[in-house]
Amino acid sequence: MKNLTGKKFGKLTVLKRTGTDKRGQAIWLCKCECGNTIETITNRLNMGKTKSCGCLALENKRKMHITHGKAHTKTTFLMKVMMLLVCGFMAVTMKPLELLQQFK
Repeated sequence: MKNLTGKKFGKLTVLKRTGTDKRGQAIWLCKCECGNTIETITNRLNMGKTKSCGCLALENKRKMHITHGKAHTKTTFLMKVMMLLVCGFMAVTMKPLELLQQFK
């Protein structure tokens, strides 16, 4: 079996072998670039299935949910008000200040 100590796999650096799983695969202790440590098996490292402690998935998820930067503009606010008025979910008698607080 190959010694993976010191090798990098994605954001992980292998620190040491910690044992063997029930299938006979080596279990490795790895340190992520974010500072966390995880244990994973040889196969998951070699096949690229484990690339971080989980922080990479969170990072990618955050990137996918970036807005267009127009969420809090006057135009967007007016569009939301018009949509709500047309759909009948908002009373026309609301005061402008109350209306503004609905969108914060």
